[in-house]
Amino acid sequence: VHITETSIGISGKMDDFDFYVPGLLILSIIMILLPATISIVNEVENKTMLRLKLSRLSALEFLTGISIVQMIIGIISIVLALLAALGLGFEYAGSLFNVFVVAVISSISIIAISLILAACTKTATEVLIVGNFPLFLLMFFTGVAIPIHAKELFSIGGFPITLQSLMSPTHSVNALNKIMIMDMGFADILPDIIALLVLTAIYFAIGVWLFWQRHMRL
Repeated sequence: VHITETSIGISGKMDDFDFYVPGLLILSIIMILLPATISIVNEVENKTMLRLKLSRLSALEFLTGISIVQMIIGIISIVLALLAALGLGFEYAGSLFNVFVVAVISSISIIAISLILAACTKTATEVLIVGNFPLFLLMFFTGVAIPIHAKELFSIGGFPITLQSLMSPTHSVNALNKIMIMDMGFADILPDIIALLVLTAIYFAIGVWLFWQRHMRL
């Protein structure tokens, strides 16, 4: 039996470090979870939220303003992480524009999770205590820090659904692996992008509603 191995993209000439980089890039975005939550909770802890409520500011307006700032921070984080990886010899394939698209959506998704966390806490100290649980799940059960092979529960149009796929960073890592290692195009990562957008919309809607109920009701 003669076996001919054909590498996908540039995977055949990459070492272990290169395979870890896409996950580490998403990890740099996940790390804004606690700072983003604290930036929201500070308004509650410092009693500024009372003035905001009296001004008739809606929860959506307030959280959208903070989310834009945190999204910029998330993009800066992944850019710095990528520059550090390139400085250490990382080589990638694919389009940086596609990487940027994934980074933006991933940042919004993590911020949406921070809204839910902010709705469950009232002080920065509570954020640092309670926030370690979702941070732990996002870091170690989505393939970000450690590559995992999850069991498929079912599929939708050929797209596998696993327990880990309920957490948005799972799709972010898959998308970056397809772009930077397998040299795939935007059409190939479109299912991951759709999954990211759907989960982000759900997270954001839940976060805004919970935050309004907990902190902004007059």
